[in-house]
Amino acid sequence: LPGLKQAADPECALKLVNKHVLMVGARRMRVEVVRYRAGNRAVLRHRLGRMGFYARVKRPATLSPFLKSWKIVARSSFVAPRIAGYWADGGVVWMSEIPGKNLRMLIRRGIQPDPTPLLQGLETLWSQPEGVTQGQPFNLLGAYRQAKRSFLHFARENTPVSTSIEAIAKSLDPFVESWRPLVVAHNDFYDDQLLALPDGGVALVDLEEAGPGDPMLDVGNFVAHLRWRSRFGLQRENDATASYLDKFRSAALERFGWDERELNLREAVCLFRLCTNAVRHPQDDWRGKLEDGLALVNEVLE
Repeated sequence: LPGLKQAADPECALKLVNKHVLMVGARRMRVEVVRYRAGNRAVLRHRLGRMGFYARVKRPATLSPFLKSWKIVARSSFVAPRIAGYWADGGVVWMSEIPGKNLRMLIRRGIQPDPTPLLQGLETLWSQPEGVTQGQPFNLLGAYRQAKRSFLHFARENTPVSTSIEAIAKSLDPFVESWRPLVVAHNDFYDDQLLALPDGGVALVDLEEAGPGDPMLDVGNFVAHLRWRSRFGLQRENDATASYLDKFRSAALERFGWDERELNLREAVCLFRLCTNAVRHPQDDWRGKLEDGLALVNEVLE
């Protein structure tokens, strides 16, 4: 990430904003790290008094695909952050802040957002013409195989993990190997990516994966994240999350008339990928969490 060092330094960041975004009279800038994945991407918050931007720092080669993904989401009925400017050589793009309430936090507190605006937004995303983007199709097979590889070491040493993976593979291997992208989709749709706006609209603030994909996989991913947290989240929040899971899932099945088994397959493959959290961010109980996560995948597949 060649632009990260400068974008993370307040003095350098101020100069970058003045050059690539707009000239500001501020003399100081506050920089806050929001997210960071080493060698992959970072999200910083640049604050200049009351004004602020989110600075996404990426590998320069991925900047052009990101801008294409942004255009896809901007054409939907979701509110997308405005691109204020970018530094191509450094792989940094500045995006506007959007005032709203994080959907995940609302759900955790027992506030159940109406699924209709979310499903309507997805429909406008999926209905875009086939030629609207030349973006890279979502690589479900590669993501699935990568998750399996991350479990191989533990499968050799842990009988429950090995047994679970064998059972999962019987259902998911044929599905993933035959899966093909159908239309434009978000490809990483879940509640923490969304903001509920004061006017009733919904903002979609993370859009890096938008491109050729699968509508049902978008919904399956959303449901998978809810199911994961309803099982492994804070106890006081689990019931509220599980309740919204049922509400959203039922609304999607009714609206689109999908086959429930097909949705389960997509939710299961997304849950399988979520199980890598136990390995990538290990805690004291990570072995047990991995076993429980894989068991949850099998529950969905039953």
